[in-house]
Amino acid sequence: MVVKLEMTRGEKDMKVPRFTKAWSAIIALLFIATIYAGCEERVYEHFICSGEYQGEYWPTAEWRACKPEEVGMDSNDLYEVYSYASRSNLVTEGIAVIRRGYIVGEKYFAGYDQATRFSSFSVAKSFLSAVVGVAIDSGFIPSLDQLVYTYFDEWQSPETEAQKTRITLRHLLTMRSGLRFTDAQNASTVGTDIEALIASDDYVEYVLALPSIHEPGTYWNYSSGDSILLSAIVQTATDQTAYQFGMEHIFSRIGLSNITWSSDHAGHTIGGWGVGATVREFAKFGYLYLNGGAWDGEQIVSREWVQQSTRPAGADVSWYGFQWWLASYFSNYPRNGIPSDIFHAQGLYHQKIFVIPSEDLVVVRVGTDDDPNSQWNDTEFVRLILASIDRGSQLPARN
Repeated sequence: MVVKLEMTRGEKDMKVPRFTKAWSAIIALLFIATIYAGCEERVYEHFICSGEYQGEYWPTAEWRACKPEEVGMDSNDLYEVYSYASRSNLVTEGIAVIRRGYIVGEKYFAGYDQATRFSSFSVAKSFLSAVVGVAIDSGFIPSLDQLVYTYFDEWQSPETEAQKTRITLRHLLTMRSGLRFTDAQNASTVGTDIEALIASDDYVEYVLALPSIHEPGTYWNYSSGDSILLSAIVQTATDQTAYQFGMEHIFSRIGLSNITWSSDHAGHTIGGWGVGATVREFAKFGYLYLNGGAWDGEQIVSREWVQQSTRPAGADVSWYGFQWWLASYFSNYPRNGIPSDIFHAQGLYHQKIFVIPSEDLVVVRVGTDDDPNSQWNDTEFVRLILASIDRGSQLPARN
């Protein structure tokens, strides 16, 4: 900030003692510093949280907030995260940064607020992964290697392609079913199977009719169709929709009783997309996985499933697990400095739930960057968050 001090003609003609000029300069500098500090404080109120760290708790009912310094982060550096997300060439609608279970930075744009329920798009796939894991651990589904065709009458006829009868649950989870499916491209669904799905009444029936073009397990293809079949398998195996089963066994137990999940006209939860939640609700789901599936003394999702889900699908697919994106997804990995244990849920228009267990971090970003040339960069965003961590700070002990 520059403050220009003007003198009147009469003042210019006055002979001001030297000490008075010196004091005038000091006062002017103090005035400038005061103005700058006030602006800084007002700006920080838009993103940087206040308050003290009050010990461990579970955010089932609500999140707590504290100053970044209380959990080993620097407010000035963390503010750069807000500066990045609020760029005019981006369409960020909400962000929240959570460390050690406390919100340290949070901001909403374009009239949205904490109560706004945002569409998640493919972030829902990671929710579905948790539902499938619980269904397996609860005995409703025998194993990851269960053959998929056994759940669908349409695939049990003599005319069924042989490759379809070899697809397993693991293949669907890791996007290696071999079914032909064209997903949304650069935020556009025109001419894709997504466009055709939306025009159909029964999404499961549509996907089952797709041809098999690769041997299962040999080719990775990002496919909402694979997720749609997973949702249908959960419904057949449990006699509940994926949403109902997830609400009973996962969501209601961690304070997500109000989230929504869309279904097709045939009554199937849309496994590939459709979860509606607030930024803070998305963060709770991320926090569940940050804590290895545990919540307030209960193991909601097995630790083994969380670990399996966030490991590479195979030597040839290092960037994807069980409906979660992994570290090698980020540009210039591993030289970019991003921790190897990072994983995230991702949806169209750059909807994100980042989880970094080694840094005790969960970060949510929602927006509608529908421009194919969007300047949003996950690597740059996450690196700014990591740069705000004060490595020399003394953190309060975890219980």
